[in-house]
Amino acid sequence: MAFIGDVLQYLKTDAVTIRQTATHFKVDGSLVSRWNHQFTQGGIAEIRQHLQGARTVKKTKRKKNSAIRKNSYEKRIAELEQQLDDTKLENIILKKLQPQSRSSLTEKKHN
Repeated sequence: MAFIGDVLQYLKTDAVTIRQTATHFKVDGSLVSRWNHQFTQGGIAEIRQHLQGARTVKKTKRKKNSAIRKNSYEKRIAELEQQLDDTKLENIILKKLQPQSRSSLTEKKHN
């Protein structure tokens, strides 16, 4: 809020345009215009109300993204667990086949 106050104070006291104020503070001119309009309509309380509304939207969006990311991670974990189980099973099968292969090789050598 202090930043917005500084921007609006600069706009009012230095007798500059919205564009000049935006350039000075390196913000978008439409943002300065919106803050000025909100301040004119209802003072600082009006600006606070709009800022709090914006934060609520961001939190909701962040929660959705977090849920999507979590779901994606859970799917990936399930895939990797399945792959691990398949590899373990394959390893067990190969270990059981290995002694049979050795015994058939030794039989061939003795013949």
